[in-house]
Amino acid sequence: MIAVFARSLYRNNRVTLTVVISLMTLYIFLFVILQLMDYSLLFGNIGLVIILALVMYFSRKIDWYSPLEEWYRND
Repeated sequence: MIAVFARSLYRNNRVTLTVVISLMTLYIFLFVILQLMDYSLLFGNIGLVIILALVMYFSRKIDWYSPLEEWYRND
């Protein structure tokens, strides 16, 4: 259902596939965490570190100050 919604929302197969793969990865990770009662804290923390590293890696080229420059120019 989410894949169909993402397809109708984005109208792009590549973006839809990215959304579906990321959600499948998240659901598999959560399922594994719930199955490992003894090691769930360890694997949860490892997963959070990996997610943080991915967010930091993919957001390194974002110019965070350009929206502020446009806002100051409008005043």
